[in-house]
Amino acid sequence: MNRTVKIWMVFIGVFLAGAVCGGVLSLRVAKSHIERGRGSDRFAMSMMQRYAERLELTDAQRKAIQPFITTAHDEVRRARRQTAETIRAMEEKISSVLTGTQREELTAWQAEQRERWLRLTERREQ
Repeated sequence: MNRTVKIWMVFIGVFLAGAVCGGVLSLRVAKSHIERGRGSDRFAMSMMQRYAERLELTDAQRKAIQPFITTAHDEVRRARRQTAETIRAMEEKISSVLTGTQREELTAWQAEQRERWLRLTERREQ
């Protein structure tokens, strides 16, 4: 066999092996992300973990701090919901003043913003 052919065969073999390994690895990573999910309780858990590790908290301190983190988590969730409701109400009022063409443009713009937000959250997760 020609030397050039052998080099190409090795190159293709390495490429295929990498593709297979990468595919298997990404399936495992995707599965773990799906299983973990983005539950709202992760905020409180990660906050507690950061404080505990950084400040080397004792068990008693962790127990004392947990209610503060839970309260903050609940307040943040309420604020996010309220913000979303406020923006939705504002957009409805704006839409009532617009012409038909402007409403269509607003709808398209809102879809673009949702798509941008989804891409941003996907990047954050990675």
